[in-house]
Amino acid sequence: MRKIGYVRVSFVNQNPKRQLQQMKGIGMGIIYEEKVLSATQDRAEFQMNIYTII
Repeated sequence: MRKIGYVRVSFVNQNPKRQLQQMKGIGMGIIYEEKVLSATQDRAEFQMNIYTII
């Protein structure tokens, strides 16, 4: 079974490094990363993550 993760930060100046390390540490094979404003509904990487699961 493959493990798929999704990492997101709400502000462009935030660093997702810690989240990525945690995902890799638990064996995530595919990790989607996204930097979007918290009010934004357009989350392309999240949609790709859902598409991959289906």
